[in-house]
Amino acid sequence: LKFKSLCAKLPQLAAFKTLHSFNYEHQLFDETPSPQRASLHHTMLNHVHCRHPFEALKTFKKQLQSGISEIDEAAVAIALKACRGDPEIGTQFHGFAITSGFIDHVSVSNSLMNVYCKSGQFDRALCVFNRLESPDTVSYNTLLSGAQNGEDALSFACHLHSAGVLFDAVSF
Repeated sequence: LKFKSLCAKLPQLAAFKTLHSFNYEHQLFDETPSPQRASLHHTMLNHVHCRHPFEALKTFKKQLQSGISEIDEAAVAIALKACRGDPEIGTQFHGFAITSGFIDHVSVSNSLMNVYCKSGQFDRALCVFNRLESPDTVSYNTLLSGAQNGEDALSFACHLHSAGVLFDAVSF
């Protein structure tokens, strides 16, 4: 599986090789997840994309219960994507993210904000946002697009603008 993960990155490696970026090639190789993590991510993503979100959640739960420490922030973010806006499951994952420390990863917080926005709980999404140490563009755009009404979106956009946040093409 490590070979497959590496093969998936070969186009990136070739592009950067032409740019003489040898250090970046090593970085891509070093960032390739372990075979167990890659397999977990792949399996969960397949279930999510094939519209079998509960299978993705079962896979996550089975991996967690096995005691193998291959759960990482990517697996948690994928599991949150599988929640598809279900506030009950999202709330359970919120508790898991806090107790496990994954809440500190911006990708997990962004996915959690998306769950809350999809379920119409913009105030909860805003609470998650307010706890982020370093929100990114995805964080801003998740809340801007997830606001249930124009007033919330405009108020949040004004807050961001006054804080000096620069918007990107997606923000508009």
